[in-house]
Amino acid sequence: MVVVSSFAAVAGSLRSVPSAPVRVLSVKFVGSGPSCTVVASCSDGRSRRMRVSRVGSVAEARSVTRALMAARDSGSSVRFVAAGRNSPDVWFCGLV
Repeated sequence: MVVVSSFAAVAGSLRSVPSAPVRVLSVKFVGSGPSCTVVASCSDGRSRRMRVSRVGSVAEARSVTRALMAARDSGSSVRFVAAGRNSPDVWFCGLV
């Protein structure tokens, strides 16, 4: 599964190294609209965040969120990526 926002694709060489594989335990939304933050609680004890306003579009954020929820429901492992050399253990903009 590869779901990376166009923001991450544009970042190109600034994209982070993917996180270690983790299982997603829960997904929640903080706020509403474009300023919403998607918070994924993971099996390594970390919570990772995706700011919808920092992703290319709301549609791309929805695509990443759908993939995240599918991974949670199936119990499969995912690897997070972040843009701008941010840590994928804190922020994310896509999954690989």
